Amino acid sequence: MNQKLRLLIGSVACATLLSTAPSLFAQVDDPNARTGEAESATGDPQPWGGASDVIYNVGADDFSVRLLGWTNAQLINNAEIYPSANGTLNISGPLHLPSGALVTSITVFYSDTNTAGDPSGNFYRASTTGGVTNIQTLAFPAGFSGGNNNFQVNLPAGTTVDNLVNHYSVNFSLDRAATGIEGMYRARITYRLQVSPPPATATFSDVPTTDGRFRFVEALVASGVTAGCGGGLYCPDAAVTRGQMAVFLAAALGMHFPN
Repeated sequence: MNQKLRLLIGSVACATLLSTAPSLFAQVDDPNARTGEAESATGDPQPWGGASDVIYNVGADDFSVRLLGWTNAQLINNAEIYPSANGTLNISGPLHLPSGALVTSITVFYSDTNTAGDPSGNFYRASTTGGVTNIQTLAFPAGFSGGNNNFQVNLPAGTTVDNLVNHYSVNFSLDRAATGIEGMYRARITYRLQVSPPPATATFSDVPTTDGRFRFVEALVASGVTAGCGGGLYCPDAAVTRGQMAVFLAAALGMHFPN
């Protein structure tokens, strides 16, 4: 490989750029997921970097029915789902979040006129071997039956998405009886992008584990953006040309423009 290309990450500028754009290396577990589902908290397109909250919505029409079947589910204007007959309707909404994303909170929007009980919900992960873990119980306000309502649940620190071994979903149980009806509008998941944790050993001898740039350099290596500058070195203090930076950015962003 041309030496200049191998030097494309050989400077402090590379590590600095990565620290402001860790989401360059995020991957979505479902490539067919709708592109408009994730957006920043201000409504703008998904931001780069790990400082901004990103919103992911699971709407009423995204849920699948787990008990009673669709014949007992009523979907109104694709905006609200609730049982069409007396009994319990269990629904599940899959979450297609970027690998490595840090989930910080879930906000639930629902309706409840049932004076005899409350809906229930959970944030689950299912492993590739079939094991299911309740990451967080989504506890609805007890005794509420006044119609539309919402509540937010903050997730435990370190709730990081790992799509390689897990699948994620929000599940809810809704009841309908003579005492009232429980319905679901949407679940709003808030997450932040983050740089991967560093490995135990350093790839390059000139960026040891004690170097403040170690984590960011290793993230570049793990994502396949760099192989260093040769000889087992990263050359962290070498200058980067505009040509090298173009290669770095194109590789990091995965840019592809077919003819």
